[in-house]
This record gives sequence, structure tokens and C-alpha cells, in this order.
Amino acid sequence: GRQSIDWAGNAVFLLALGGVLIALLMGGIEGWTQPLVVTGATLFLAGTPLFFWIERRAAEPLLDVSLFRIRLFAVANATQFINGTARIGLLFLLVFYFQGPRGLDAVGAGLAVTPLALSMLLVSPVAGWLSDHIGSRAPSTAGLLLTSIGLAGTAISLSGDPSYLALAIWMTVIGGGGGLFNPPNSSSIMAAVHPRQRGVASGVRMLVAFSGSMVSIAFVLAIVTSSLPKDVMLRIFSGVTAGLSTAQVSPFIHGMQAALVVLAILTVLSVPLSLMRGAEESRRRESPV
Repeated sequence: GRQSIDWAGNAVFLLALGGVLIALLMGGIEGWTQPLVVTGATLFLAGTPLFFWIERRAAEPLLDVSLFRIRLFAVANATQFINGTARIGLLFLLVFYFQGPRGLDAVGAGLAVTPLALSMLLVSPVAGWLSDHIGSRAPSTAGLLLTSIGLAGTAISLSGDPSYLALAIWMTVIGGGGGLFNPPNSSSIMAAVHPRQRGVASGVRMLVAFSGSMVSIAFVLAIVTSSLPKDVMLRIFSGVTAGLSTAQVSPFIHGMQAALVVLAILTVLSVPLSLMRGAEESRRRESPV
């Protein structure tokens, strides 16, 4: 039938999300009172309520906010946003940690974060099997708790001069938590809606996930760069740390620790939220008679 694009919703969403990204990214580098930063923050604060106002009235909205009246759908998306923010923020910081203070090249830094992805890959099928039998609440909540423990452990281990093995263990814990969380949570989002709404629900899930990823990078970057001299920051994020003293690099480590602690706290706070998800039917297939 006839379909229409939500031009107003798309435009306001772009302005609001772009505003918060500019504010977070530029605030930590140029200062929080710069005109561009203030403008970005204003766009976000004004655009967010306007976006939801538009979406409630649009015939075919970019974001179908009526779906969030379903408790399971709303809680699963909220926890996904938080979990994605934590994992992507960590991955972003670790890559530059290995390229900066550890002095690895780009390929070496990429290989160094392999435990994060590998453990997620191994745990995800098990988590999917569990959710089919017992639902999403237990495995998803356990995954969030495991992720928060891994984030806190990584932050603590950075206080000294940790071996790669120690960091790899904490990355494995975080990746395992993500693998335990993602499949059950994603399937619960799809199971919470009517079959004819699953295409829309999938789009909302991806929109929430990618928005969390973008905000995550800007958020942790703002924390790390807030106490880091601009010239040192540029050298670390360019992977050119030769000649930098330990004292010059240490603010980056402290900022990274602060960011990880904040992400760990956010993840812990999402644990009781995950427990509040509504009832769901088991998706286990009964054997034929």
C-alpha cells in the first residue's frame, strides 16, 4: 500500500543525535563552554522531546514509540543500549590503549582485543539455547552482571602495569558477558511483539544499538580527554607515543580507568532493570508425539 517517509522525524533525530555527539566529542577537547559545544547540547536538549512528540503523531514513524508500552520490549531495548554502550566504549579505549601506552601497531592492537570477540562467539550459542528453554531474564541479567565485573576488573588492573594475560582474562569475562546477554535479549525483543511488527521491532533494536555505540565512543572520549593535554592526546590517538614519558601518558590511563568505572556502574544499574522485564513464553520446541 501507500507508505511515507517520516522526514520530520529523521531530520530532528539527526540534529539531536548529531548535537550530543558534537557536544561530547568537542567538549573534552576544546572545552565545555565553546559555542559549538553549547550549540550541540542545545540541539540535543531541544530536539529529543521534539522527536518523541513527532513520532507519537507520525503516520509511519521512524521510531514506533507505541512498542515501548510493552514492558519486555522496553526493558530489553534499554538494557541493550546500556550493554552496547559499555562494550563498544571499552573496545574503543582498549584499541588506543594498546596502540598508545603499549606501543603496538594497528594490526597488533586489533589482535590484542581478540579475546573480547572470541569469548562472545563461544558463549552466544549456549546463551541462545538457554533462552529457548528458560527465557531471557536469567541469562541476560547474568550477562550484564558478568560484564560489569569485567569492566571493574579491567579498571582495577590498569592501576599497575598489567600483563597482557591479565587484560586478556578480563576481556574474556566481558566478552562472555556480552555473549550471554545478546542472544536472549535480542530474541526477547522479537518475541515481545506481534509477528507483523517484527520487522519494525528489528529496526528499532538496531537503531537503539547503533545509537548506543555512537554515544558510547563520544562519552568515553569526553571522559578520557578532559584531563589530557591536547598535544599528548593527539599523539596517543595517532599511535605515536615515542618520546612521551610515563607522567605524560598517565592521565590517559587515569581517564580510561574513570571511564571504565562509569561504564561498570551503568551496567550494574541495568541489572535490576533487566530483572523487571515482563513475562515471556518459552520458545523451546516440544518434541513431536
